[in-house]
Amino acid sequence: AATFWKDGAGWPVFPLGLFCYTEAFDVNDHGHVAGRIGLEVHTPYVYAQWLQYLLGHGTALAINNNGIAVGVSETDQGNRPCMWTDIFLNVLPIPGCDTGEARAINDSNVIVGNCGDGTDTHALYWIDGTATDLGHLGGGEARAFSINNSGQIVAASRRLAGDYEPFVYSNDRMMGVGTFGFDASTFWAINNPGQIIGYAWDIPDDPSRLPDYQALMYDDGHVAILMDL
Repeated sequence: AATFWKDGAGWPVFPLGLFCYTEAFDVNDHGHVAGRIGLEVHTPYVYAQWLQYLLGHGTALAINNNGIAVGVSETDQGNRPCMWTDIFLNVLPIPGCDTGEARAINDSNVIVGNCGDGTDTHALYWIDGTATDLGHLGGGEARAFSINNSGQIVAASRRLAGDYEPFVYSNDRMMGVGTFGFDASTFWAINNPGQIIGYAWDIPDDPSRLPDYQALMYDDGHVAILMDL
């Protein structure tokens, strides 16, 4: 079972043996945990102040310092991006799309995530329930992964050549940063000082081989391959 740790001691987030499995995906500065448990369907939860809140069907992927969790609600119409305030579910709009997910939320309650229309995936952010498409770098597909408290969003987009390039979205502007000497790259997370982590890869000549992914950190225009540190 997932376990909550405090002062060197651990407690199961859920009673052992009650569920098939538990997963924790995020924790805020107050020690509140967002995740999911496995029964016959996925059930999102928030673990806060020694209490567990079960949140319907889906996955809670992130939680901010206001205690608001975001993630995916599994519905009969497909997966929908959503937020939970306490135990109340709010499904987020995905204009022109069929499915979606919310991936991250900052302390201003700005949410980032993705939606799909059956052809392409769109990177979105939501402010007060209104969705905005971040755009893409020419290839028609983009995904947003993380946002910090300054409102900087990290994402990646398919280019016209078909490979992926990461970008930073801030102040309504998209800045592609290249692929750092590799065939493709993506960002994954950003902290409040603006340091970004992600990974890059070359596409193998043999399609049966998996790429050799290289972890990286991007900081103020400079990139470091973490294996080289």
